[in-house]
Amino acid sequence: MSVIKKISFTKKDESILFVISSFILICFLFYIDKGKNSLVVFKDSFTWFVFIIYFVSTLAGQFFVSKLLSSIDNGSGKTLISMFLGAIIGIITIVSLFYIF
Repeated sequence: MSVIKKISFTKKDESILFVISSFILICFLFYIDKGKNSLVVFKDSFTWFVFIIYFVSTLAGQFFVSKLLSSIDNGSGKTLISMFLGAIIGIITIVSLFYIF
């Protein structure tokens, strides 16, 4: 008889996970930006400004998807789906806004 243990996250754990995943994702995107494969781009203060915009947008996307999924279902995969789908939605949103303006 197998016992399946469900992983459940509290709101605090979920928030910390969203912050860490957003930070790692945006750092990775800045690392591979323009084929430089380094984080030297952070020497410029404007880069920090853009980094914060991307970070906040990705984080907001993750919280938005989490809130949307909470109203529909409180399943076990909610946090993982919120992390990945929210990051994609956040990045697409900010790139679209940069393109429009």
